[in-house]
Amino acid sequence: MSKIIQATQNEMNSLIELMRQLAKYEGLNPPDNEAVVRLSKDLGKRYDAYLANFKGKDVGYSILMEKYSSFNALPVLYLHDLFVLKDYRKQGIGKELFSHAILEASARGCCRMEWEVLRWNEPALRFYEKSGATRLDDWVSYRLNI
Repeated sequence: MSKIIQATQNEMNSLIELMRQLAKYEGLNPPDNEAVVRLSKDLGKRYDAYLANFKGKDVGYSILMEKYSSFNALPVLYLHDLFVLKDYRKQGIGKELFSHAILEASARGCCRMEWEVLRWNEPALRFYEKSGATRLDDWVSYRLNI
């Protein structure tokens, strides 16, 4: 069982290293030095991060932020990242991070929680569906880089 803690400036190095590992897993470029400065500045303001600590080592993290539902007039918790290091998967750590996010959504009075999963990430798709989540095939995600 891991311990889930809210990341502060004291945990930024660990958080950034986990982000680098996620970027490697997804085949993306990791945060550069300027992004690391912004991540540090924005922690607790634009996003919240949570670390999963297992036997004294930070082995996973989640990034949460709020969106808003105009029809429900309530916040929506957006799960931006959920990642566990490969050697620590299948030990319930991802489930603990996910359950923590659900509890956080409830505590914030959110009407729902949303997230996206890359189509090729079959382990993540199975994980979320096993957790009771519904895949939204009628919505298409778009991105416009500015």
